[in-house]
Amino acid sequence: MNTRWEKLSNPELGYDAMIAAVAGFQRLNWADRISEIIEPDRVLYAIGQGALGIECRHDDNDTIRMLSVLN
Repeated sequence: MNTRWEKLSNPELGYDAMIAAVAGFQRLNWADRISEIIEPDRVLYAIGQGALGIECRHDDNDTIRMLSVLN
């Protein structure tokens, strides 16, 4: 994150903006540097990003219960 911020701060490199996770800024105590938070409905995720398919036996209630939190 430091390297990206340095690039953004250097006018000779010509960067105008940076998109990064809020969590990274918060971890570094840089929340004051966030100018805008882009809501998920404005920028859709890449197709298939984070997709997960899981199968289990239909009568395995313990596994079904554990997996139910993923939906």
